Amino acid sequence: MIFRDKKILIGITGGIAAYKVCMLIRSIKKQGGQVKTILTRSGEQFVTRTTLEALTEEPVGRDIFQDGIPGTIQHIVLARWPDCFVIAPATANSIAKAAHGLADDLLSTVIVSSKGSILFAPAMHDEMWKNRVTQENVKKLVKLGHEIIPPEFGPLASDAAGMGRLAEPETIEKAIIGKLGLRHDLNNKKILNFVNDLQNLFL
Repeated sequence: MIFRDKKILIGITGGIAAYKVCMLIRSIKKQGGQVKTILTRSGEQFVTRTTLEALTEEPVGRDIFQDGIPGTIQHIVLARWPDCFVIAPATANSIAKAAHGLADDLLSTVIVSSKGSILFAPAMHDEMWKNRVTQENVKKLVKLGHEIIPPEFGPLASDAAGMGRLAEPETIEKAIIGKLGLRHDLNNKKILNFVNDLQNLFL
């Protein structure tokens, strides 16, 4: 189990690609990892708290002032918790806020409170991704020591194709593995899963 004893915090913002994060969480959990999530208000339009809590077996972080452990400051506790912090999908708005140190909700407050570098997986429409301001914000995040999981070219929400599609869950998982310094052959994983699926057909 590649993620055994590893703690992954995932921030989910308001993009239609948020559904892919559910597959990522399931894969990490199956490989022994512990996952906690922070869901923005816009993110709630695309994936539900109930779904995330069922997948992670953890409460979802949603509000700066929600009930937590008595005597603790929730955003500080969350910022100190993970071995790896991922924002997926990362919208143009969340990228801009992170680049400029804005902290007006739980996720952005945790980002500002985090000492380590963060993995950002952008997802937005082609025009938004190519916008000069967005690109400058991305460069600023990299300059600050954060890492970007590049978006991919493909179908977007508008039925058009372009650059801005969220990286596939396997790609994000591979980036997390690299960030944690773990060794794992994803091609072997594909083969093993295929063999297991064939075996299950004959059980």
